[in-house]
Amino acid sequence: MHRLIPSAPDFGTRTAKAHRNDRGPALALAAFLPRPRPPRLLPPQPPGTHAPSSRSAMPTQIAIPNSVVLYFATALSESLFQGIILSQLSTYLATSACMRGTTPLGPQAKDSISSPRLININRTTDGWDRDRWWGLRGYTLLVFFVCALETAFQIVRCWTFIENAAEWMRTSEISTNVIVTVLVQAFFINRCWKASKNIFILAYLTLLVLGQIAISVCMTVALRGEYGRIVYGGKVAQDQDGHRNFIIWVLPFFALVPVLVDLSITIILIMYFKRWRTGLPASDALLRHVSYLAFEAAALPTLARLAAGVGWLAKAHSLAVVCGMLPAKLYVISYLRALNARPKLRERAHAVHGRETLGTEDDTVEFTVCLIRICLVEEFHMRTRSFLGTRTRSIGRRQ
Repeated sequence: MHRLIPSAPDFGTRTAKAHRNDRGPALALAAFLPRPRPPRLLPPQPPGTHAPSSRSAMPTQIAIPNSVVLYFATALSESLFQGIILSQLSTYLATSACMRGTTPLGPQAKDSISSPRLININRTTDGWDRDRWWGLRGYTLLVFFVCALETAFQIVRCWTFIENAAEWMRTSEISTNVIVTVLVQAFFINRCWKASKNIFILAYLTLLVLGQIAISVCMTVALRGEYGRIVYGGKVAQDQDGHRNFIIWVLPFFALVPVLVDLSITIILIMYFKRWRTGLPASDALLRHVSYLAFEAAALPTLARLAAGVGWLAKAHSLAVVCGMLPAKLYVISYLRALNARPKLRERAHAVHGRETLGTEDDTVEFTVCLIRICLVEEFHMRTRSFLGTRTRSIGRRQ
């Protein structure tokens, strides 16, 4: 019997997956890199001349693929945005802890109140600190936790993308992205409800958010498995045409429905803020400042989604991928920015009215409405006293 001798492995025909199983992630990363070209055959040289070395024909540098650079840059940007969010969260927790235990009117205003209407407003706002302080902090920590989970998924997916030789990782990154988006949008929808008290506006915004969730689920299913390799890896699958037609119909809704939700929330808030204008300088200036905050909260995520859509239409997939991953972080930054704007509003109101206002969790529009009503009543009483004093002096002069 002849002894069977195993033949030497043919490394030229083996796949990147087999290399990875034998040599680990190092050869998996090497699968990305271009193979060295064979030495170029030089023509015969005349006698007396030295032929150039064959090493000069070999490439001196190894090019790194754009996909590796793109996903390392994406992971780095995700980490940087997470650091910004952590600093904003620390600021919020510090300010909310300092502001606990006070009322919107402040102790000085309590002593100076003489109007029954102002007394009723103060009584309705005394319990907000006890009822909403822990609830809002818990909601904010939930938003931060989901955002940090999405960042961890993104970093792990970047490494898996490199290790598995351009295989798209089957994670729920799109699902976590839409969860963060819906949580922040729910906060601003609550503001719209507090401002309008209109059930039709609430139903309209709720239907838009539910449609956004359904479209995101469809996109998550479409980008898993074989079709993920079609879109991101450049490989061909059997159901390429069907998935491509599906994505052509779903992708515009996936990009435009969140933009429609953000624009609707911004327009509704600004519209009701304009309705509350009375012509009084103090209240109108405060309303303009709150309107600017509402516009800033929706501007950055909307621009990122529009840039992702433009990149997809222009076939600039790097721009589409990067801008498509940023809205979740931008939503959280806008959310914390809206919460951290309370000290500035309090200082602005203190500079205008000479007392501490907005001294507690003014995270909803109700505090703004309360402050505007206080401003209206106070300025009405001031103008009434001024008018009555002028009339009394004129009558005394006539007598």
